[in-house]
Amino acid sequence: MTVLEDLLELGQPMRTIPPEASVQEAVEELCRWHVRALVVGSATDPMGILCERDVIERVVRPGLVAGETTVASVMTAPLVCLPASASPEDALAYMRARRVHQVPIAGEEALLGVVSATDLRRWALAQRELEVMALESYVMGA
Repeated sequence: MTVLEDLLELGQPMRTIPPEASVQEAVEELCRWHVRALVVGSATDPMGILCERDVIERVVRPGLVAGETTVASVMTAPLVCLPASASPEDALAYMRARRVHQVPIAGEEALLGVVSATDLRRWALAQRELEVMALESYVMGA
């Protein structure tokens, strides 16, 4: 059975940002690493998460100045994580229910990474391709 820890290698490494950083710095990091979310704090001391949606809804829409707004003031907190042993199906259900696109994955002592909806879609597609190949093999008598 596949668990979330297995999927972490599909995505990019987890990126972090200090809470006192400006939102402008966070946006630069998001663009630099081509990711949609940054964990605020560190893997061993996570405080929250800042995603593109947070920037749009909490900075751009109200007209705040990104260079003068701290990450800590607009991040999503407290940070809610899924255990590394959770299934991809559990993660998809969690994301749908909460309308989020990234979820941090917690190990025993630290965050292991962040799984995105894109990572989960890639995994689901690969699973379907394996099922089709197995069915084709069965039908062909191999």
